[in-house]
Amino acid sequence: MKSRSFLIKIVFAFSLFLIFLTLLILSAEVIFRFTNKYPLAAFQLSSNEIWRIEKKLYNKKTTEEGNHFTLITNQDGFRGEKPVEIKPDDVIRILILGDSYTAGLDYSDEQIFTGQFSTLLNADSAVHKKFEIINTGVPAWAIDQQWQYFLNDGLKLHPDYVLLIASPNDIRETFCKKFVTSSSGKSLIVHQPEFSFTKKAGWYLSTRFSFFQYLQEKVFKSNYGTMADVFEMYPVNFGTEDLTDWDRPLYLKKPFQDVIDAQNLYEKIFIEIKDKCIEQNIKFGTCLNVVLTRYDSTYSKDTSCSVNEMENYFIKLTNKHAIPFLNLNKATDSLSNPRELFMQNDYHYSQIGHRFIGEQLYHFFITEFLSPSVR
Repeated sequence: MKSRSFLIKIVFAFSLFLIFLTLLILSAEVIFRFTNKYPLAAFQLSSNEIWRIEKKLYNKKTTEEGNHFTLITNQDGFRGEKPVEIKPDDVIRILILGDSYTAGLDYSDEQIFTGQFSTLLNADSAVHKKFEIINTGVPAWAIDQQWQYFLNDGLKLHPDYVLLIASPNDIRETFCKKFVTSSSGKSLIVHQPEFSFTKKAGWYLSTRFSFFQYLQEKVFKSNYGTMADVFEMYPVNFGTEDLTDWDRPLYLKKPFQDVIDAQNLYEKIFIEIKDKCIEQNIKFGTCLNVVLTRYDSTYSKDTSCSVNEMENYFIKLTNKHAIPFLNLNKATDSLSNPRELFMQNDYHYSQIGHRFIGEQLYHFFITEFLSPSVR
């Protein structure tokens, strides 16, 4: 009888402990959410593209200029509303593939250049169609992941146009992460990502619980749900000639073999996107992002480098394959203060930069693609 009574006391005490622990965790979760001291991770793992932005993200943010906005992603983890697969007859769809410059996570949907582009197109009284801009930009995505997204999901949206918003570092990242490689022939090999149970659990918890984010920082010393963890799984630097800057090898006047191989791999994937667009009767164009290092003397003072290397590569690539090309370097070089296109403490576009890029995209698009019957 005494042993049974003792057992009951033990069970009761343990139950009280669990209740107390649960209440403590819930209280910490509420406090962390309210103060945003340990924010939820903004990225999720993807079996097709390695990672994406978290689905249905809803984050309160403030721009560099001091304006408050809510960063929202749709059910697929992209900016803007999720488009319906069956495209309305009166709509022209433009699918935009890009990276962090395109995702524009520092500004609202209306302020980023895809929003500016959409506003200008749909406000043009000379254009007699409704345009739907689908922004599928994801930070650190390169052409390999953009290609896989396009094949697996993008084509289902039946776009009329595809615009590839390229960045110079896409060449480096595509080659170094080895997600897509090239065989000795011309074929491309996609190495589907495989994640351990621990990895998947850690990433899931990082997007669901601020308390887990607290444990990551204070106890586990882990980095699930971050780009740092991604780059541990998929390194994105050459490891040669890049101690000061991972992109430096791309601007070398005399590139080493890995850089040449990286450019060749990029071209092969570029051709795959182009050919698929031709097959599906989709018009394809490319734009090259302008980057801060063009104007901050990073390469202009380096005698081994040329700031024009990447620009020249993309000019040759698009000319070779007869693809309409918007060279933002050419447009920005004529500005009196191109530095204002970028944030003060970041290399991404500022509000002024997004507005400028949106305007450039608009003029490029109506000049290169719109026939008189549409305008």
